[in-house]
Amino acid sequence: MLGFWAAWLFGRGTYAASVLGAAVSLGASILDGCDGEVARLKYQESAFGCWLETVGDYMYYFAIFIGITIGPVRSTRHPVFYHLGAATVAGALITACLLLLLRRRMTGARPERFGAASRTHFISDSAGWARFLAWLSVCATRAVMP
Repeated sequence: MLGFWAAWLFGRGTYAASVLGAAVSLGASILDGCDGEVARLKYQESAFGCWLETVGDYMYYFAIFIGITIGPVRSTRHPVFYHLGAATVAGALITACLLLLLRRRMTGARPERFGAASRTHFISDSAGWARFLAWLSVCATRAVMP
């Protein structure tokens, strides 16, 4: 809910609302990271939890991208931001599809094992680009986004 509130604030198009939206978005990301850590510490990872986390993250991405698109259009009246926003939403949709495909191929019916399996795969690969991709993947997480 904090992510949707942040998206709404970004969509207002004012500087003050955007700053508050950024703070709310950061809070949402911190809380998002806590639930997964608690589940791992308590050894309560599950396929359903992994699925729920993914759906929640991508709902957040879509909402934030839409809010960040509407805000600049409202404040500047430049429709070019609609095109930029559509590109970010399309990129998030493509990323979601690729993540689901890769997760299915690497872990089968155990999607909660994806993080460990991908780290093992990419870090054990001697190619420099694989290590770079493993490092870069951290930048594409909701916790890093704000």
